[in-house]
Amino acid sequence: MKLYVTRHGETPMNAAHRVCGLTNIDLTEKGIAQAKEAGRSLQDKGIKRIIASPLLRAQHTARLIADEIGIDTIETEQQLIEQNYGIYENTDWDGEAFNANKREFAVRYPGGESMLDLAGRLYPLLNKLKAENG
Repeated sequence: MKLYVTRHGETPMNAAHRVCGLTNIDLTEKGIAQAKEAGRSLQDKGIKRIIASPLLRAQHTARLIADEIGIDTIETEQQLIEQNYGIYENTDWDGEAFNANKREFAVRYPGGESMLDLAGRLYPLLNKLKAENG
């Protein structure tokens, strides 16, 4: 099984250098262009399935990629939702406290989840996909 992973295109919060976890926002014009370009770069990869987070920015990115590569259906997977950054949501992504917390794999963001929590969501999904696709 080959797995191609892409991040959503730019959002207004990304452009403003703000931490964006569970805030459900759409793409900027630049983000739309990035998603279309990602789709064009994936056209010859033989991709048959797209799975995306339920967040609007991920769904929009997935739809634009799907349109470029000719896939009709996008599967939505809750386990792919962005990390919950708790009290750091919508703060400056260069903030000292946010980045100190970010370096601690097993420490939860206050009111959110840790990288270990995130891995605990993602690895079972990856194992499931591997079992389904050999």
